[in-house]
Amino acid sequence: MKRILLFFMAAALSVGNLSARKSGLHKFTSDAKDFLNIGVGPNYMFADLGGADFQNMWFTDWDLEYTRPSAFVGYEHAFNNYVGTRAQLVYNMFGGNDDNSRNEYRGFEYKSNSVELSIQALYYFFRGSWGRTTYELFLYAGIGYNWYWTKWSCNLDTDGDGVGDTYAQNRRPIQGALHLDKEIPNQDAVEGPDDDGMFKYSSGAWEIPFGIGIRFPVTPRLNLGADLSWRYAFGRYSDYMDGISTWWSNMNDTYATLMFTLSYRLQGNQDCYAKYGRGQFRHFNHGRR
Repeated sequence: MKRILLFFMAAALSVGNLSARKSGLHKFTSDAKDFLNIGVGPNYMFADLGGADFQNMWFTDWDLEYTRPSAFVGYEHAFNNYVGTRAQLVYNMFGGNDDNSRNEYRGFEYKSNSVELSIQALYYFFRGSWGRTTYELFLYAGIGYNWYWTKWSCNLDTDGDGVGDTYAQNRRPIQGALHLDKEIPNQDAVEGPDDDGMFKYSSGAWEIPFGIGIRFPVTPRLNLGADLSWRYAFGRYSDYMDGISTWWSNMNDTYATLMFTLSYRLQGNQDCYAKYGRGQFRHFNHGRR
């Protein structure tokens, strides 16, 4: 884990050096810009719990009841009007169970928290005008690492005695006659059960965050926006953020977020009606006022 932290620290320092030089990748006329970003919004975990009746329509697994909050803080450097980079720290809360699903007989439920650190590349692919101000759309993708802490319980009766088995004996995942679940890597890290019958497990997974965002200025320095993102998780521990991994699971745990963002421009020029007025749109209307 220390090596992972050192990797991200080195990456952040590299971004900082590029910002200090202000040397764009191409010779554009616009200046470089730096932003401090914060955001908050809902997330949803697509894991091995729940599941709609239409098994060939994966998006139907989404259930509004099990959305949870996420929040982030980040630093962004735009080299010009086209490309940029950012470093981002995200805190997530997740939760879910098998109630009212095709797996309701299993009686599994979980609660999880995670911290994700990532670096991303941004491409500002569209700029337009609305009223007296401008807005921009951008795509982004990067690499990150997600540390998670999960608590779970299960009431499945695996031995047929009419009594629910809480994660079976000896801290092992439920297997029994049905062979439902794979064994968690690093099984010795499983703790519990506690007084509430919950087991605990913590680990981490590599992720590829990607998505689309929008941003528009409301003052010369403040911007409002929104980011819609997805995480593709990979690695040995990436299918246990919900505490369970079934034998028929064909993909790792992943989640989507919708963040409502506030950005503060630290330095660099920015199109904004409060500073430039209507004249800033000559680029869009071929010089006509």
